[in-house]
Amino acid sequence: MHSIAVPSELSELRTLLEIVRDGYLALDTQWRFTYVNRVAGEILGDAPEGLLGRTVWEAYPGLLDGSRFAALYRRTMREGVGDTLTAWYPDHQRWYEVTTYRTATGIAICFRDVTARQLADARRLAEAESLQRLIDANPYGVHVLDDALVVRYANATARAAFASVPQFVGMNFREALKAIWPADIAAELGAIFERVLATGEPYATSGLVGRRRDRDRAEAYDWRCERIALPGGALGVVTHFYDLTERERHEAALAASEQRFRAVQESSPDGFMMLEAVREDGRIVDFQWLYSNAAADRLVNAPPEGLVGRRLMAVHPGNRDEG
Repeated sequence: MHSIAVPSELSELRTLLEIVRDGYLALDTQWRFTYVNRVAGEILGDAPEGLLGRTVWEAYPGLLDGSRFAALYRRTMREGVGDTLTAWYPDHQRWYEVTTYRTATGIAICFRDVTARQLADARRLAEAESLQRLIDANPYGVHVLDDALVVRYANATARAAFASVPQFVGMNFREALKAIWPADIAAELGAIFERVLATGEPYATSGLVGRRRDRDRAEAYDWRCERIALPGGALGVVTHFYDLTERERHEAALAASEQRFRAVQESSPDGFMMLEAVREDGRIVDFQWLYSNAAADRLVNAPPEGLVGRRLMAVHPGNRDEG
């Protein structure tokens, strides 16, 4: 007589399932555990032998409470098609990644605890969103071009600057430039970006001034572009720019106001001067002229070179307080 032996393939399979790092469960068509590997017991906190013969619903009643895992198990058993799911299991306060398979006797379930991974992903996502908010709130425009000079990213400031260009992100930057600048400026800028991409030499300017086609007004920008390595290793170009238009308008208005002020003061018959205090150890020791009109110069017998920048005691030493 010959004894009946367990097939070696089955023995090898069980050995393999005991050394893998994932939990492995087998359920029959009545939802009873027929196999639980060591890792599954460690993850679930239950001895494998204590689960055998029990139904999955009896052992883990939380699965019946609208669980996505239960829906996956039932679908795999009913339709014979497995799938992978990552979801939160409240009873264990954990995230599990589960993959199901239909077997001849029921279903097999491979799973792992991915809580640490999910929390790390959530932190990275929160950090990325926070960084995105900071970049979008930045008054500097930022846009990134790929190696074909196609716009791959633009922050809120950059999108506002190119608001008249439909679908700015995703279009060729040369075409975007043509849409907002005259042909000569657009061609010059396009050549600069091509050169930066080709040579890796950064480019910066402190005063691009031109009349925009789309807004029909002159605008001024500080900007800098440099070559970068994009995710995946391809080269690209990142640009940072700042709209100086309003600042230059304010500065021009201030200069014009100052010029009008000087014209009025210089033609006035009354003397007018501005001085600032000179301090030493917190004590006022002298005054220095900031402005003096012609009438004031005559009143105080100003030297030919004028009073601006000179000190009061140097011009009129008799005013010195000897005490």
